[in-house]
Amino acid sequence: MHTLVLAFGRQEHLAQQLQYTQAITRPVKYFPTPQWFCDSKVWGDIIPRQPGKFQLFEDMAVRKITNDFITARKPENRVCSGMMNFGDIPQGPNWWGNMETAYVHALFIQFIRTGGRQYYDFFEQAARHFRDIDINHADFRGWDYGMWLMPGYVPESLAKECAQNEQLREEVFYYLGEAHNPPKGGIRRHSYRHYGNAGQHPTPDRDPYTPWKRRKCYAGTCAIGGHGWFVGLVDHYLLTGDQRSLEIAKMCGEHILSREQHVGWGRDNWRNVDLMALYRATGDERCLRHVRQAIEGLYNQREKVIEGLKNQKESLMSPYYTILQFVRRYHRCTGDPQVAKMYMEMIDPWIDHMIWAESRLGPVFYYIRDFLDSRCSTDFADLAYAYKLTGDRSYVDRALSSYELYVPIVSDSTFLFAGPEYLYALDQLGIKALDDPKPQLWYVHDAYFRHTGDQPVRVMVFQWSGYRVPAEQTEGVVRLTKPSGQTIEHKITTTGLDVHRFNIPASSEPGIYRIHAEGDGLYFNMGASRPLRKGIPSQQ
Repeated sequence: MHTLVLAFGRQEHLAQQLQYTQAITRPVKYFPTPQWFCDSKVWGDIIPRQPGKFQLFEDMAVRKITNDFITARKPENRVCSGMMNFGDIPQGPNWWGNMETAYVHALFIQFIRTGGRQYYDFFEQAARHFRDIDINHADFRGWDYGMWLMPGYVPESLAKECAQNEQLREEVFYYLGEAHNPPKGGIRRHSYRHYGNAGQHPTPDRDPYTPWKRRKCYAGTCAIGGHGWFVGLVDHYLLTGDQRSLEIAKMCGEHILSREQHVGWGRDNWRNVDLMALYRATGDERCLRHVRQAIEGLYNQREKVIEGLKNQKESLMSPYYTILQFVRRYHRCTGDPQVAKMYMEMIDPWIDHMIWAESRLGPVFYYIRDFLDSRCSTDFADLAYAYKLTGDRSYVDRALSSYELYVPIVSDSTFLFAGPEYLYALDQLGIKALDDPKPQLWYVHDAYFRHTGDQPVRVMVFQWSGYRVPAEQTEGVVRLTKPSGQTIEHKITTTGLDVHRFNIPASSEPGIYRIHAEGDGLYFNMGASRPLRKGIPSQQ
């Protein structure tokens, strides 16, 4: 996974030696244009980046990748970014990303739709990390304590002790996956939420997302479902012809195919997304049969899914996260009309039973309000595909309000590859959205800006995360005050989620404008096409 270049020469020729090194480690490459990639439809209906279009999405995509692959790699954040973690995402000192979620695929999609060489470099690093480090390449006998010696894994002494003491093993690990030995083609174990060295530093008690038992030393999984997103390796093979990526993807596929099909509405369905990618690269009919079995099983259990949706009492991971993604991938490959029918018969009742709040822009998915990382990006792509199958734009319209709320706060990489599919549908319908300025101030109720009168000003207030506040109990106001004292108000009544916009013409009175937002239990962030200030800006 590493390329070492030794360049010998005089000290005064160091710059030239570094040029030679870069020519080997980062060679010149030729690729088609983003438009060509997207027009090929090989990766579905995605839209290339276009200047001035969907700017909010594009800005947040750049922010996400920059934070993960540039900012997080600064020396002060590289505690766990040694040789074994190169190519992964260091998310701060002693915390890494483990390519979650399908980040290799996300980087690939962003590369082909933008043509950014930097994205290609990150994509290749991530692909090599996942295939060479995160995947288990051999079958083991006995306890695999050697696996735990990488940063973030259990110390050898603890692993040995647990191997001899079943009670201790149960207390420490809680969940061991299918078997004690990670199988060939499975995923190396890792601590829950990838935090620290799980043996020496359990996940902190203050972490609200971690089940109490797993705060000790969660073993992660050695299966392929939750963290086995090898779809990015297939991307790497299809783009570069790298046989090693295909070899590892096929090895992972054999591991999946050797197991009994599991039907559910959780993220274990990633295995079926992966198998569809592998089928497209190899034509292996076993992958197709395995996925078809999963589709039929899920379809037969669709009433159970509805009951699960009805019984949600608080925000959760998206109810059909990854489920319909593999169904639409199957249909895209085969064109099977029966699968299209099953797809629509699942998506319609599921959406009807989603918990949502009515906002002025339409229904909003309720669980976004409490769970910042709701992982619902693939839901938007699913709705876009329903529009593609039926021509009914209500599927796209229904998701628009929640999408505009989701994009500014998204922290999961699925939106990097699912988002462009929804943007494609918006573009087909001629819907102009996501062109507002990105949010500049977070968790504020007051902001100011100066209008010079030379050009229009666009202002938006994202009202989000009405934490633990039922939508029907939410009341408040968003108010814009002009220099003359005149005010414009948007009432907040039956929703804890909304986007409020103020368009100020160039002819409006110049001077200092104030944006004020208030609401019980609500948080706000604001953005404008003029610089915003927490205090009154200078009149100069």
